Amino acid sequence: MRPVPELLHLTNAIDIALGYGSKVRQFTCAPRIERLVIRDATGTPPCIPKFEHAQVVCLALPHLHLTSEQLVDLSTRVDKLVLRRLLRVPDDADSPHTSTSVVRGIPDHAHVCLDCFEIDEPVPPCVKELKALVEGSAVQGRFVSHVPRLSLKDKCGHARINDVHLLSGRKVLQLTQVLLEGELASCEQLSLCGCRGRLGLTSIGSLDLNGAVVTTDDDNGDGDNNIDSGDGSDDSDNRALAETKLLITRVHHVTLCRLEECVIHEFGCFQDVQHLTLKECKFEDLASFPPVHVLVLRNCETMDEDGWCPARPHETRQPRTDTIVLENATTTTNTRQRDPFVGARDLLLLFFSLLVT
Repeated sequence: MRPVPELLHLTNAIDIALGYGSKVRQFTCAPRIERLVIRDATGTPPCIPKFEHAQVVCLALPHLHLTSEQLVDLSTRVDKLVLRRLLRVPDDADSPHTSTSVVRGIPDHAHVCLDCFEIDEPVPPCVKELKALVEGSAVQGRFVSHVPRLSLKDKCGHARINDVHLLSGRKVLQLTQVLLEGELASCEQLSLCGCRGRLGLTSIGSLDLNGAVVTTDDDNGDGDNNIDSGDGSDDSDNRALAETKLLITRVHHVTLCRLEECVIHEFGCFQDVQHLTLKECKFEDLASFPPVHVLVLRNCETMDEDGWCPARPHETRQPRTDTIVLENATTTTNTRQRDPFVGARDLLLLFFSLLVT
């Protein structure tokens, strides 16, 4: 096998990607390129080649310490700059730093994406996409209120998002295993997975909920609430549940709504939902379900006198729909005798045709 040359010439390539273990340390490229990706975790990362313009540059170089001046220069020559764990050490060379302040100084109109960065101060306006690991600390909503595409994840599930309402109006908002209290509205895409607390949702284009509990709101639902201040009221059970689960108290004006592994106590909080998909969810019945255009049930369970059992077309009252109802007949984890109608777990039975409006 030939060794990698000391200087690699890629003068005709317009899409260049160097992965971990490439062993390339220096290379040249064309003046104008479409994409440049450099990933290297060694102590001697490749040098960034000279070029006039690139559509996308993605750098995953945890041991490359770029100065603010170098990042500003780079941002002026790219349409989109993606930085993943790019470290800059301002003072101590032994203390890696992943703060979003690393891009401070880049012009506001630039398009910068940060992946695996910390949020310890207001994020610079040049950041248009941010994926952050919050790791148990509280996050101030005002620090990221302007970021159009935002993803916050806490592996431990202890981080609280303060001023949740300031996260409204995002193009893309993904929240994973964080504590939420308040209201979210006017998001084009919203994903909530493994979160806890209490939340009301309004005017969402595409909504994905995983592991939530849907119920009615016994409070006024105005602003952020403190789930730790139990007052002995009838809402105490919900407050206790909010310590481990995310309580959804309002789902209004949603175009596409997908729930997975959720428990639905009340359908009354759903209003103006166009397309609803329930996958591996539990609910008591569909009697109070509001009108929807499309309803899809996959591996869901309903409650009857014997406990939880599969949601079946001949057991569940057909909700009011404008077009189609899809019911899934499955055995799931039910211990009752299998009905011949039920079929295999992943079978989706289309049993209802267009309704006459």
